[in-house]
Amino acid sequence: MSLLVAVIGLLGTAITGIATSGFSSATSASGGVLTTSANPTTSSKQVDISAPLTTGSTRTTEPAEIVFTISDQLTEGAVEELVTVSLEGSKVATLRADDDNPIVTESITGSETGNYSYVVDGAVWWRDRFGTLQKTVATGRGSVYIAHGNRLDVYVHMTTDGRVDLSLEKAG
Repeated sequence: MSLLVAVIGLLGTAITGIATSGFSSATSASGGVLTTSANPTTSSKQVDISAPLTTGSTRTTEPAEIVFTISDQLTEGAVEELVTVSLEGSKVATLRADDDNPIVTESITGSETGNYSYVVDGAVWWRDRFGTLQKTVATGRGSVYIAHGNRLDVYVHMTTDGRVDLSLEKAG
């Protein structure tokens, strides 16, 4: 019985502390989760006021890092490929595939999940029917959704008018 009184006393103290901090009448449209921040540039704390107060009911929310990979596979008939991938205007990967390394992958760490604009620039070296080394330069632009754990692949597309385009697409 005295343990129950002590627990009720601790809960009363915690609830009084929240009430005097200005949270007593605070509600949110998301079912009782209140987000506050003393300074908008720092991480905010979330307090779930719809659940009983326990040590697990307060947590700090910080932007989660996401890790994803970008891969390129040597195009059939090519001798070598060199591909540069930029996201939101920043170069994030340079991939070089050849006969010794036909599949290359680079791991990228980002700051958040979302849609990103991309530019893929590449050069493909290949031998023509006479054995002469030729070079084809290609580029591609678009947007791609990136989340933690995604694998993105570089694709080579032949257009109907004979051009070569590149794209960055989620694998699988």
